[in-house]
Amino acid sequence: SEDLAIKKSVISQLNYSLENIPLFTNTSSFTPKEIHPKCKGLHFFNPIHTMQFAEVTFDRNTLLQEATTLVDSIEAFGINLIHVKSNRGYIGNVILFQEISATLKLIDTYNYSTESIDAVLKSMGRNINPFDMIDFIGVDITKNILENLHAADKNIYLSPLLDKALHQNILGRKNKTSIRNLIDSIKN
Repeated sequence: SEDLAIKKSVISQLNYSLENIPLFTNTSSFTPKEIHPKCKGLHFFNPIHTMQFAEVTFDRNTLLQEATTLVDSIEAFGINLIHVKSNRGYIGNVILFQEISATLKLIDTYNYSTESIDAVLKSMGRNINPFDMIDFIGVDITKNILENLHAADKNIYLSPLLDKALHQNILGRKNKTSIRNLIDSIKN
């Protein structure tokens, strides 16, 4: 869950010292330091095999041996580690959620159809569209991430379509529903 209170609660219940054992987070929309002062970012898209990279906020030369072993095993699976800064969303989610945000804004502001957006993105060589991505991530998690990124960057648009979808129990793949169907029903 992209809920800072939940993340902090779970960490507070750990029964070992974070001073001696490294803590990595896969958070999509918070900085590692917001979660815990000793936390390091190890962000991958879920499931990890969907994209062959992970964003990391640490220098592997500063890691303890146990953490180096973990990082080595991730690389052994063919995952490319890319060093990024500790901003909310890193690089991947800032770009991805800016696109999702812009797509929903086009629908809300200009009344574009999903078909028009699909056609343009396909012509631009995009293999996956924002509607399928929202369904894959989950409407609830998409909304949480957009809100968290919006807190750091007011240019991130928060669409009322996400609230409408959640009100109608449209979660995406979690319950085999689709935000596309909601949008198309509104547009028709």
